[in-house]
Amino acid sequence: MDARSISDRRSWQRGAGIFLLALLAVLAIALLQRSGWFDPLNIAAMKAAGAGRAGAPWITPVMMAASIIGDTVGRLLIMAAVAIGLLYRRQRYAAQWLALVTVGGTLLNTGLKQIFAAPRPELLPHLDIIHSYSFPSGHSAGTMILFGALAMLTRLELGAPPSPSALSLSKGSTSSFRKKRASTGSARTGWFIPGEGQYAPAYLAAALIIALIGTSRVWLGVHWPTDVLAGWIEGLGWLCLCRYWLPTGRGQDQSVA
Repeated sequence: MDARSISDRRSWQRGAGIFLLALLAVLAIALLQRSGWFDPLNIAAMKAAGAGRAGAPWITPVMMAASIIGDTVGRLLIMAAVAIGLLYRRQRYAAQWLALVTVGGTLLNTGLKQIFAAPRPELLPHLDIIHSYSFPSGHSAGTMILFGALAMLTRLELGAPPSPSALSLSKGSTSSFRKKRASTGSARTGWFIPGEGQYAPAYLAAALIIALIGTSRVWLGVHWPTDVLAGWIEGLGWLCLCRYWLPTGRGQDQSVA
């Protein structure tokens, strides 16, 4: 077994392990929430949201707009627009990866909602139309997945080293990566978030959007804070799993086969 095969296996094991831990964390939050352990936190946060709605009504339209962006339709439209742009730039595998990660994460959240079947909070009047269960938050999970994936794909434009599995999926990518690494002197310093400072703005922007949309769900009265937290954990775990197939660098027309 060569070094790259060992690296592939370890990368997959790390991603799968983190994903499993994320699912266990979601299960633990669900059980604690159902037992009432989180009631003081959830009720206090919901009352604070109600006070904020009364004291600063101008914030509510902002939260409603953020929630629309984080809705399933909004996320899919953003994903489709980015995927079309990637296809135009001959980043076919990147477009496929983004679509599969986004749609797969949405299906995962739908399945978890059906399993836990948690009712929506009724402490505040709902300012959004809802048709599904509450736990875990689909907006929170979906935006963590979508905007996290977009931040990870910045490596395509900035020329970061590819993931091990993506190397094996791209014809001739190994030699091009070696040449790029030799010419730039860049090296991979982290497993999930690249260590180079050039990626910090993308991850910071993603984090702010994710936080805003998650907060909007509590503000609108349709989610407990623990619903949002569980959604974030679910989405992060899914990203860690899917990172194994993260595409290679810029300028390569890749395909899954």
